[in-house]
Amino acid sequence: MTDVPAELPPWSRRRWCLSIALVLVFQTVLVFVLERHSTGVRHKTVAMPVIHLRDDISLEQFGVGDPTVFVLPHRNGFSGEAWLNHLPSVDFQPPDWTEPPRALPFAAEALGANFKEFIIANPASEFETIATIEPAPSVPFVFPVERPPAKSTLRIEGPLAQRRLLAPPQLPVLENVDLVPNSVVQLLVDAQGRTISAVLLASGIRLPLQGETDKKALEIAKAAQFEPTAAGTVTVGTMTFEWQTVPPPSTNSPAEIP
Repeated sequence: MTDVPAELPPWSRRRWCLSIALVLVFQTVLVFVLERHSTGVRHKTVAMPVIHLRDDISLEQFGVGDPTVFVLPHRNGFSGEAWLNHLPSVDFQPPDWTEPPRALPFAAEALGANFKEFIIANPASEFETIATIEPAPSVPFVFPVERPPAKSTLRIEGPLAQRRLLAPPQLPVLENVDLVPNSVVQLLVDAQGRTISAVLLASGIRLPLQGETDKKALEIAKAAQFEPTAAGTVTVGTMTFEWQTVPPPSTNSPAEIP
């Protein structure tokens, strides 16, 4: 017969954790048991100095709260006994006085001296004269300005503007250097288109030429003929004559430009 070694099965994870926990518990119990039966020497407490302050003594006279008592001269330090506490009392009042104002001297002859020295030290450079050629005079050619022919106009306003004027008049152009105001005539027209009444609407003083234009406007208004209307009513309206003027021809012709 041969002896064959038996193989032990491997430990599981649960078995390993249980074994480690048992070992830790055993060590903890062993530490507490051995500490109770220990005969070692205990540590002695070291005595520390203790300062007790009396309540009836104030520390203000020693300057304990002032950090500069040992650095700067202080009355509670050695400087106090040396000289700070034994200073003689001196009553000194400085005199209150002011010097009277004194104006600075003014030298009028020195005005502009610096500028004069600067001009002498920095003379201006001479510039050469540039020869210029004067252009020959010439007269531009003037083109005649063509103006549109002046024309007097007639404007009808009011309810009469709804009816057509059968024969529009040809208004003349006046020869005058001044402007001529408009002539306004109020009309009453019957159903057949004939003028019943014509009244000049003018205010203020009229000049002689204005009187002639107003008379011409009344003649044209009375002779005006409008288209008839079915309604047997009278139509009211105004006729405004806007007169245009042209300057009269000059008798002396201007001199020709050479």
